[in-house]
Amino acid sequence: MTKINKNLYQKYTDIWLNVIKPDKKWVLFSNGTIVICDETWENLELEAKEFLKEKGRVVIATPLADFNVKSLDDNSGWVVFSYHESIITLVLEEEREKESNEDEEDPMSIGLYGRYKRDKDAKELKVIFVKK
Repeated sequence: MTKINKNLYQKYTDIWLNVIKPDKKWVLFSNGTIVICDETWENLELEAKEFLKEKGRVVIATPLADFNVKSLDDNSGWVVFSYHESIITLVLEEEREKESNEDEEDPMSIGLYGRYKRDKDAKELKVIFVKK
C-alpha cells in the first residue's frame, strides 16, 4: 500500500467516523464505500462483502444505478447514496480535482463518479476498516 493510499484511506475512515452515528457498525471499502451492517450480522467483514457484491454493482436502467448526492457539512466532499440505504460512497473534493479537468460540482457528475467508485468497490471487495 502506498503512502498516498494510506492517507486517502485514513481520510475516508476519519470522515465516516464523524458522519455515521457512533452506535452503527459499518465496513469501509478501499474506494470510499461503506456498508452499514445489519444488527444480525456476526462476521461483519464477510457479510458486508457479500452484501456489496450483490447489491452494490451498477446495472444501468435498473434501481442498482440510482443515486442521490449530499454535500458534507464541512464542504470537504459529498456522500453518494445508492438505491439501498445501507450502501453509501464518499467522494472527496480532492478526488474530484484529480479526476476531472473541469470544475464540475454539479450533483450529476459527482453522483456518477460516486456510482463508479461504488461499482469498483463491489468488484474489488477490498476492506480497509471495520467499525464494530
